[in-house]
Amino acid sequence: MNVETLAPCKRLLRFEIDANAVEQAFEATTREFIKHARLPGFRPGKAPKEMVLKQFEKDIADDVKNKLVGDAYRQGIKDKNLEVLGYPDIEEIHFERGQALQFAATVEIQPQFELPEYRGLPARRETGGVTDEDVTKAIDVLREQASRFNKVDREVKEDDIVVVNYTGSAKANRLPNGRRQQKGWVSKRVSGSR
Repeated sequence: MNVETLAPCKRLLRFEIDANAVEQAFEATTREFIKHARLPGFRPGKAPKEMVLKQFEKDIADDVKNKLVGDAYRQGIKDKNLEVLGYPDIEEIHFERGQALQFAATVEIQPQFELPEYRGLPARRETGGVTDEDVTKAIDVLREQASRFNKVDREVKEDDIVVVNYTGSAKANRLPNGRRQQKGWVSKRVSGSR
């Protein structure tokens, strides 16, 4: 694996896996597919290798590629002791059976910097306490969250939520679309006719 520095926190990793390792991965994955393959006329796990390869060639190749790329990437960042942030951008994949697998991964790494001397710097710690007012506010929030709305048959009081049905008219003529229903919270005493 080769590592190129693209920016202070960005690296380009180039990988190459030899053809022998690619072929071994193909053989191991093909054996796994044979164990679980269900082909007409054959019991599970008993289909001939050639038929499994013909039927599942693309799936086998995808599995091999994903496994080799993932394993090589994880081993590479471990070997180079890179502290990668986020997911890699994998590109330039050259993959064919019988040939070496090559790919590149662009990664973001943690920035490296020297800490200045911080011991002995003056610092002021603010201490805070919980007041009765803070406790009351917290309890009110919990009450509001746990409140339920119930229909009641009584006079409207302060802090009630009411539904008002009304019809609008002008000079004894009903206005078009003049019937409305409004919901609202009563913050003052309601007066007037009902």
